[in-house]
Amino acid sequence: MDGQSQNIKTLANGESQSAGTGFLSSDQRDILRIFLRNRLSVLGLGIVIFWLVVAIIGPALAPLPPQEMDIMNRRSPPNAAHPLGTDWLGRDVFSRVLHGTPITLLIGIVPIALAILIGVPTGAIAGYSGGRVESLIMRTADIFLSVPALVLAIAVTAALGPSLLNAMIAVSVVWWPWYTRLIHSQTLSLSKRVFVEAAIGLGASHRSIIVRHLLPNMASSIFVRGSLDLGFAVLTMAGLGFIGMGAQAPSPEWGLAVSLGRRFMPEFWWISVFPGLAIFSVVLGFNLLGDGIRDALDPEIRGR
Repeated sequence: MDGQSQNIKTLANGESQSAGTGFLSSDQRDILRIFLRNRLSVLGLGIVIFWLVVAIIGPALAPLPPQEMDIMNRRSPPNAAHPLGTDWLGRDVFSRVLHGTPITLLIGIVPIALAILIGVPTGAIAGYSGGRVESLIMRTADIFLSVPALVLAIAVTAALGPSLLNAMIAVSVVWWPWYTRLIHSQTLSLSKRVFVEAAIGLGASHRSIIVRHLLPNMASSIFVRGSLDLGFAVLTMAGLGFIGMGAQAPSPEWGLAVSLGRRFMPEFWWISVFPGLAIFSVVLGFNLLGDGIRDALDPEIRGR
């Protein structure tokens, strides 16, 4: 019996843990090889790393404080003293872009993290429990998904009041149902696998089965979805800032900078164009990175 129990334990844990010895397993090496072979994915990774570095050290390297005004050089075009020009108050656009980088990245990452923290557990519970619990969770998610994402985000922000924190809450409210649906469908599939039945046979609790066996097998799907959603979250937060529902003046957040600078278009184009290009590059980087991760983790591609 001891030997049989040991075999069942091995079966229960075998599919929920990654195989391989050494620094990288063969599957991990294949994933890395496929990712590095895709030049666009590597480009996306480079863009994301660049902006992460800027977010960490950029504010310290900015030539001027974000709110410092040079009244004598208001709306100056890009020049040696101000590489990206100055805005209508004489503030250095380059310094404000650098100071706005950590804010923009943070307001893109935090809502997705909150959406994952809400959507993953609810999806797993719905898929594993079934019955009324499943119906209640999934119908609630369907109600949220029935409203266009940006419209729902605007409505939530308007109800809570325009602010950076409320905008992040609004975006997380928009995104959690997508993770609930993803995890729900995968839980329904995985719960029928042999290693789950073996864990049940060993007397494992429902919580243990979800946490130790189901969620680890869904980690790659969560990671892929999250990496793809980061770019859209940054864009959505920038959109909320653009219409005045997100960051409030005098914050150097990029979406707000584009919104305030549009009053001076097209003559003083640099006030809006450079923050807009920064948003474009961040969203592009996250999208290319997410596509590369998705392809690298696709078992059909790895099997070729």
